[in-house]
Amino acid sequence: MLGTSSTSFGVKGQTNSSDAYTAGVVGVDNANEYESAGVRGESEAGTGVLGFTSSGAGVYAESESGAGLQAVSYNGPVLIGTNGNSDDDVVSVDTSGNEILAGTLTQSGQPESRMATSNGKNVTAYGDRTSRPTVEDFGEAQLLNGRAYVALDAAFASTIDQRAKYMVFLTPQGDSRGLYVVPSDRGFTVRENNGGHSSLTFDYRIVAKPFDTNGARLAPTTAFSGLARGRKSVEPLARPLPPAHR
Repeated sequence: MLGTSSTSFGVKGQTNSSDAYTAGVVGVDNANEYESAGVRGESEAGTGVLGFTSSGAGVYAESESGAGLQAVSYNGPVLIGTNGNSDDDVVSVDTSGNEILAGTLTQSGQPESRMATSNGKNVTAYGDRTSRPTVEDFGEAQLLNGRAYVALDAAFASTIDQRAKYMVFLTPQGDSRGLYVVPSDRGFTVRENNGGHSSLTFDYRIVAKPFDTNGARLAPTTAFSGLARGRKSVEPLARPLPPAHR
């Protein structure tokens, strides 16, 4: 399918069918070549392929062996997703693979990332899973004569919910009778147990509730209930897909 235009749409297809799997434009290709495509759109400044829908999928792509959907860009974003009601962009992917997501990323697997090592190899690192939303900060401070005061960093303090309690975990870097914390709004005091007068360095870790979320602890979720199971394929009239995909 080839459509060319210097001002408007090269190809425009429309359907008024209530069937969610009926398409305004269907392209089928059986050439089995890398750059071969059932539908291909190219643009030097605008959008290569634009799909719009009020209920179903704006663009539906299916493949037996290659990529179901491939987007190529040389300068602009590889992919942009837009909310049709507000015209706000909600997701974008650039040519370096950087993704910006306006909403919440939900997944069922273990969060993983690739980490480079000093020996030139890459290893898999795993993200934390916490029972509730948290924001954390770390640091080092000095206990003098059994007492220290640690002020919360201003940037960090602006990210936490000041109405909720935060937790502080201490690791002394020397012998002591033990340390305890007396928190306050703008910081916390660290003291040695039993009125001790030790002077030593300690590490601290602060765990707090974020300012911008009220997520409940281990809340039940139906996040994946909207994903289709056993979705049937779009079947073009001229060249039906193999029976295995019906």
